[in-house]
Amino acid sequence: MTPASLLAALSLLAADPSTDAPTQGSIWVNGGGVLLTATGGGTTIDVPLGATIPIPNGPTLSFELTYFQWSCTGASCNVNFERGVFASAGFHFDTEGKGPLRGFFLEPKLQLSGFSRSFIGFPAYDGLSLGAELGLDLGYQWRLGQFYVAVILGASGGVATHYPSILYGLLVEWNGSATGPAQLVPKPLAYVFSLNLNLARVGFTF
Repeated sequence: MTPASLLAALSLLAADPSTDAPTQGSIWVNGGGVLLTATGGGTTIDVPLGATIPIPNGPTLSFELTYFQWSCTGASCNVNFERGVFASAGFHFDTEGKGPLRGFFLEPKLQLSGFSRSFIGFPAYDGLSLGAELGLDLGYQWRLGQFYVAVILGASGGVATHYPSILYGLLVEWNGSATGPAQLVPKPLAYVFSLNLNLARVGFTF
């Protein structure tokens, strides 16, 4: 092999996309939901976790899991206690061409949930609600070395069992704090709407 052909081969190798750094993923906690639900007139525990995971030669996936527990302590409370889990899975699209986990992004998702509620003075309303929704999150993200930060806002809609109101998601933590008994009667199947109140992500890339 001549020096010229060797240099040509090395230049082709350097230009090979397979030698680029792989798309990065991240692990993060959601902060906004914790702060917002803490103002809901009761005692709140939220454990919101998430991850963005790239698939080699495939799409980037996004997962969220939020455990919440809420008890209403105000004089106007009709709902005494709620506990449940919201889990979502979807795709993560970086839309600005700045590289993985930088700039604006979109996340279409499927959200599944289950939570139980107990009522003050209306034990017949107590029970387990199960929900399924399709949603879309929009956000902007920064990557500073291994540190990852994002702000996000989203909404979803779908159906839920044993549930009275259109407001769903983490908004269930306010349903019952100022609602009359007639509005709390659960329906066998109800159309629901959720806002993603986990407004901030803080974590690390890998």
